[in-house]
Amino acid sequence: MIDSTEADSAAAGSIAASLAEIGGTRDGSTAMTDSVAVAVERLLREVPGVTAIYPSAPLPALVVGTVLATHSVAQAPPLVTVSVSGGQLRVTALIGVDAAVPAQATGRDAHDRIADYLASTGVAAAPTARVTVRIGMVG
Repeated sequence: MIDSTEADSAAAGSIAASLAEIGGTRDGSTAMTDSVAVAVERLLREVPGVTAIYPSAPLPALVVGTVLATHSVAQAPPLVTVSVSGGQLRVTALIGVDAAVPAQATGRDAHDRIADYLASTGVAAAPTARVTVRIGMVG
């Protein structure tokens, strides 16, 4: 019998390997998650009804990242947050939507496209990925 710690470790290893295949590294560095974040950001820009993508990271992280990027110490953080925790890939996006289309429908479409992208690239299957799309503005 496999305990949950072994299963979580195996899932995390599988996610890391999948992320490495699409442009990251296997050492858990942010390069893996950043490449997925950039791809998801591009995908969101193609979703009908999405008018903006806002930074989804916590405010302190955004401030520090922006300051470091301003001084050429680091790259600005991606707008979409991607992380791996407990063997689960987490993707969080904050979007603005057009009032002409129901916000819930646009949010669901964005969510489904992200989940489909993750599954199609082999990054994470639905049970091992948590996708959150929040709507920050309608208008």
